[in-house]
Amino acid sequence: PARKPTQSKPQSTKTNKTLQLAITLLLQQPSLALSLKNYDWLLTLPDKGSKLLHQLLEIIHKTPKINTSLLLEHWRDNTKLYDRLASLAMTEREERIQGQEQQELQDCVNRLLLHARKIRVDYLQQKAAEHGLTNQEKSEYRQLLLLAKQGSNGNSAK
Repeated sequence: PARKPTQSKPQSTKTNKTLQLAITLLLQQPSLALSLKNYDWLLTLPDKGSKLLHQLLEIIHKTPKINTSLLLEHWRDNTKLYDRLASLAMTEREERIQGQEQQELQDCVNRLLLHARKIRVDYLQQKAAEHGLTNQEKSEYRQLLLLAKQGSNGNSAK
């Protein structure tokens, strides 16, 4: 039987660190999220943390004046996750980040977006080799390759 193309494995450590930093920044300073738009692509990442990051962004966008304590209350019933998030909320940030939180969050989002695009390109390449692509997938693939080329020329992911 024909194999269905699989999504790439998570980029584990590097992606997890990026997700953890983004989550930490949002827990400590929820208002940082208000500058981020169009983040549904986070749901395409295979990492559990990306779903949590998306959820945090959704909550903050629905309640723009929310603070850390009220944000944490959303996970009060999940003791293990609540404890982990509370720990992140109290984490001391690196000195280099202090005062640069908005840029650091944007950098995290850019890295995650590049990762999401790479996963999708890998998937489409595998599917093309095994089954071929629809016209819509071919168009998406060309667009992703163009974005990757632009990104490698020094432009950041937006």
